[in-house]
Amino acid sequence: MWLLLHLEKVEASSPIPRQEIYARLESAIQKQGSKYTSFVYEHGNKNIIEIIAEIGNEAHAIEKAEKLLEAQEGKKPIEANPSTKVHLLVKELREWIAYYGYKP
Repeated sequence: MWLLLHLEKVEASSPIPRQEIYARLESAIQKQGSKYTSFVYEHGNKNIIEIIAEIGNEAHAIEKAEKLLEAQEGKKPIEANPSTKVHLLVKELREWIAYYGYKP
């Protein structure tokens, strides 16, 4: 879900099966231009992180994840589909990186 939010909006209206998330992620990447038209999602594909970093938008993913989490407020984590809390970790890590002035 976290990776998909880098590329498209996800509605909190109904649960999304994991396989659908993978299919939507694959489709969203393929729409990014000729470089990725033949992309096929495979579980454990390490290149996907590099692809998302190149074509996605982390700031927008954080905003979308916050909205999803708000929409699922009051639900047990197991019932809060779709949602993710990865953005909370990413925001915390970004703050520590900024604090220590790390530049890759």
